[in-house]
Amino acid sequence: MHWQLAHNGVPLVTGQCDLGAITYRRIGDVTWQPQKHFEDAAGLDALLDLAAPAGIEDLALVQLNGETASFEGTNTSVANLDGSTCTYDFDEGTWQTYCTEQLTNMPFPAASFDTAKMAGILATMRADAAAHGGIDHDQFFVGWMDSVQSNVVWTVTGDATNIIYSFDGVRLQ
Repeated sequence: MHWQLAHNGVPLVTGQCDLGAITYRRIGDVTWQPQKHFEDAAGLDALLDLAAPAGIEDLALVQLNGETASFEGTNTSVANLDGSTCTYDFDEGTWQTYCTEQLTNMPFPAASFDTAKMAGILATMRADAAAHGGIDHDQFFVGWMDSVQSNVVWTVTGDATNIIYSFDGVRLQ
């Protein structure tokens, strides 16, 4: 068992047998089963179920990396060892929180994130990317983009084409 504290002060616990794969994950009072992927509504729902116990109400960035995911919040941590505080992200793959430089002051509420609509957008983006060498590094990003002055969903394809969609499912680029 490995026990640590998240940046909001709740315990992050992992368990494994004989140094094999991690088979037990818990944050605060929530036990969590790792997902195979996050591109469907069930996977996105499972990921966002971690936001509240991680102390993150407003999301600045969600990053999907195939079988792992992370999200950055705008909430402030409890005091670090040096007394400072920080905004932080939660990495599902490593089961840790990290101080992060705040990327945006235009977050979106985790509670209002429409996972069914987002899953549809991600599927459309994957289909759009097929003609351009697929999704580069199997990465999708959800968050603020300065160039369009909005929260969007974006990815980069194998041939370096940017695909950007609004939260409403309209292709912007």
